[in-house]
Amino acid sequence: MRKRIYINMCALSIVILVVISVFVIGLFYNMNGLKTEKQMESEVQDIAVALEHMSEESVADYLSRIATLNKSRITIIGSNGIVLYDTKEVAANMANHKDRPEVKVALESGKAFDSRYSKTLGAQTYYATIRLSSGNVLRIAYVSQTLLSLIVSLAPYYLVMCAIIVVLSLVVAWKMSNSIIEPINSIDIHNPETNFRYKEFNPLLRRISKYNDERKKNEKLRREFSANVSHELKTPITSILGYADLLRNGMVKAEDVEGFAEKIYKESDRLINLVNDIIKLSRLDEKKVGIDKVIVPLDELSNKIKEILIPVTERYRVNFVLDVEPVRVMAVELMMEELLYNLCENAIKYNHPGGHVTVKIRRDRKSIYIEVEDDGIGIPKDCQNRIFERFYRVDKSHSKQIGGTGLGLAIVKHVVEYHEGEIQIDSDIGEGTRIRVILPEGR
Repeated sequence: MRKRIYINMCALSIVILVVISVFVIGLFYNMNGLKTEKQMESEVQDIAVALEHMSEESVADYLSRIATLNKSRITIIGSNGIVLYDTKEVAANMANHKDRPEVKVALESGKAFDSRYSKTLGAQTYYATIRLSSGNVLRIAYVSQTLLSLIVSLAPYYLVMCAIIVVLSLVVAWKMSNSIIEPINSIDIHNPETNFRYKEFNPLLRRISKYNDERKKNEKLRREFSANVSHELKTPITSILGYADLLRNGMVKAEDVEGFAEKIYKESDRLINLVNDIIKLSRLDEKKVGIDKVIVPLDELSNKIKEILIPVTERYRVNFVLDVEPVRVMAVELMMEELLYNLCENAIKYNHPGGHVTVKIRRDRKSIYIEVEDDGIGIPKDCQNRIFERFYRVDKSHSKQIGGTGLGLAIVKHVVEYHEGEIQIDSDIGEGTRIRVILPEGR
């Protein structure tokens, strides 16, 4: 980046130098032309006045001295275009000048000024003419440099000036590029918004700061998750090893073998469910679901969930009621099934015997609403913002009795976020819980 800034600044300096040079040379050339015109008009008038008071014998000598002094060429031309006198050539040898622009205009209007490039002399020539009282035309010619010759004559000075300016530009560009880059290189990545001089970088620095905060938060969540996973995996594995060791060493009575096997089976099943839930969460975290969204009929899906949960509702003696409309949503069907299953299973397990769980599905013009309501034990207000955390349990003793992995509501949260929805919770101790999921229409 330093090199690019350095090169760009040097290139800009050179371009500016060239543009200014062209402008100055052009301006100088034009101003020089205007100055020459005024001087020649004044000079030709002065000579004309002098000639009016001068004898014919002294005219040639006077004009010769003036031409030498001013480094100009003076010509007297008759009204018929015949050259009567010239300070450079023999008048008789010169062509008729009646058709020359400056002579023609002077004969008509009294005076004229013209300039043109002379191929013979290879230079720009200026002409000032005035009509004398005798009817003849007095003309002064002055040879000036062309723009190209002017540039060539100024070239040595111009090149020296360019060299000085280029060297100064290189030095200044190097220092400026270093002064620009140095603050960027010294940014504190961990505290990017501290003592930084460029306001233009504030949006980028805020994004870096936000990224750092999210990274720290995610790192904390990963550590907590790893600790919780280790604990949750250790418990069933320890139980399985303990029971298996007793069976292997023949320390279990024959009539108790079946009970021990049942416990090993349950712990293994719990372990498999835990691993499956962890895999689901990992895929949701990384957005690697691998399944396209389709049109999902939520009314049919809720009926399917009700059938699946019949053994659970019978075990906990809870009435399961569906109050659903024929609503369809663009979503990942398996994820919608996970969402409904986990919400309904939680509502059943954390209920009272004889309690009720009601599932409502509605829609309006903008959103789709999924509500799972129960009249169970409820959730304390200070815990409601944490129930969607991984492995978080409000009542650990009750959770231990009903089993589960502690990841169900975390999966629900990720499913809702994946479908760009939101979750609302309304609950009080002893009065039950209502969880509402709002999904955007058409997503």
